Amino acid sequence: MAYFSIGDEFEKVSLMLHLTSEPEPADHGIGLDFRVNDIEAMVSALKEEGVLIVQNPNESEWGKEASIADPDGYKLRLSSK
Repeated sequence: MAYFSIGDEFEKVSLMLHLTSEPEPADHGIGLDFRVNDIEAMVSALKEEGVLIVQNPNESEWGKEASIADPDGYKLRLSSK
């Protein structure tokens, strides 16, 4: 795995690259993960805007995660602590 971060604990951008044997979160192309402060509020706001929610927020080993789809069908993952 390769991991790179820039910023501090309050505002940070991170990039993590790793191999996986599973196709999730992307069925094709690349997978993007956006860290948000309040995943429940973000998913609720996205639903109101008509965004397709692929997976509602649930607990994982990384914190809470949810998946949405962009207009082209690419899955984007949201996560929070």
